Amino acid sequence: MSRNADAFDEPSLSRRAWLPGPPAASQSPTEMSLAEHVANQIERLAADREPGARLGSKDELREFAGVSVGTINEALRIAQARGAITMRRGPGGGIFAAPTSSLMRMGALMLGMETDERTIADALRMRNALDPLALTDAVANATDEDVAELRAMTVEMRDALERGDVDGYVRRHWAFQARVTSISPNPLLRTVFISLLGILDEQTVAVFPAGADLAEEIEIRVDIHERMVLALERRDLAAAFEVMRDYIASQPELVRPPTARLI
Repeated sequence: MSRNADAFDEPSLSRRAWLPGPPAASQSPTEMSLAEHVANQIERLAADREPGARLGSKDELREFAGVSVGTINEALRIAQARGAITMRRGPGGGIFAAPTSSLMRMGALMLGMETDERTIADALRMRNALDPLALTDAVANATDEDVAELRAMTVEMRDALERGDVDGYVRRHWAFQARVTSISPNPLLRTVFISLLGILDEQTVAVFPAGADLAEEIEIRVDIHERMVLALERRDLAAAFEVMRDYIASQPELVRPPTARLI
C-alpha cells in the first residue's frame, strides 16, 4: 500500500498500531478477536479524519493490517455496524470515514480503549465525580415505585451476603447504582454513568479490606444502601450526599482480576 496523504496519517502509518498487542489481563484472545482489534484501529483512523475522507480500499487496508480477507471483511462489518465508516463500490470507491456526531466519536474511542489499570482507576474517579449529579437528579425525581424497587434490591443484597454469595452481592450492588442513575431525566448522564459502572463491573476486582470482620463489613455496606434509599424516599439531598461520601470512603483498593470484584 502506498503511503500518501490521501491514505493514512500518522500514527496510523505505524504497522505496529494495527497488530494486536497482548490482551488486557481480563481479556482472552477469544474475547478480543483479531477482527475486533482491526475494527478498533479502523474506527480510530476514521475518527482522526474528516467525515467523508477516504481511508483506502479494502485490499489496501487488508495489506496494511497484515490480515486475511475473511478477517478484514469481518473488521469492516464491525466498524460499519458501529457507524464509524461507509463503504462504496465502483470507481472512486473504497472505505470512507462516516459523518459522525461528537457522541458517536466518543463511543468509538471508548470501544477502542484498552481496559488496563489506568482506565479502571479513571473510570472509578469519573464515577465518583459524577455521583453528585446522579444523586441530585435521583433525589429530585424518585417516585414511590423507584424507592420500592431500590428497597427490594437492598434486601436481596443482604440475603446474598448472608449466604456468602459475594458475586451475587456484587451484581446487585452495580444494579442498584444503575437503578439509581436511571431515575435521572438526563440521557447523557445516564449513558455515561452506567457505561462507567459497566467498566467497573466487568473489569475491576477488589476484596473486603484486609483483616476486616466479614459480618461487620456486611453491615457497613448494606447500611450504606439502605440509608441511600431512605434519603431518596425523604428527598433529602444532604443525607444522600453524606451516604455518597461514606460509600466513596469505603471503596477498597482496586485490584486487577480475576480473584474477586470491587464491592
